[in-house]
Amino acid sequence: MLQSENPDFSVPIPLDARPKCGGDLADQPVVAEEKRHVCDLPPIKVQVTEHRAQRKICPHCGSVVTAEICQDVLGHRPSAGSVVQAVVQRAARLTSAVDEIRNLLIQSPVLHADETGVRCCGKTHWLHVVSTARYSLFTSSSTRGVEGFTIGQVLPHFSDHRERLQKPYADWVS
Repeated sequence: MLQSENPDFSVPIPLDARPKCGGDLADQPVVAEEKRHVCDLPPIKVQVTEHRAQRKICPHCGSVVTAEICQDVLGHRPSAGSVVQAVVQRAARLTSAVDEIRNLLIQSPVLHADETGVRCCGKTHWLHVVSTARYSLFTSSSTRGVEGFTIGQVLPHFSDHRERLQKPYADWVS
């Protein structure tokens, strides 16, 4: 690596050795210096920037209007297609992790399963969760109950623990 012409720091190393004759060099002038550079990266410090989207109420119609955070942070508003493409790409990268979580849930002696309604595109859909104290798998579907939980592919393989399931799930996995 090339030496820097302007190092950030310079550390003098005083001479405390003596020549073979044993003479004292303490009061002698320095005639030259050997230089060695050590290049270090400074410690990385996380810098947190809080973006606060202003929200205002129109005095005429009463509607609440909020500033676009994505536009402020990214410099533009991403298109819906860009967001969908990013989600699909990230989901593909998570496939093996989701499969591993699914297998760990199936092997667990105790599971918690629940569902709740959420609004999506003006219709009620269902968010399903199967979990232990350590792992959770969330799926969504337009149906609730047994059909909705089929998507997660955990409860159908949980038949060894049928006695721990409540109706209607116990009948489903038998």
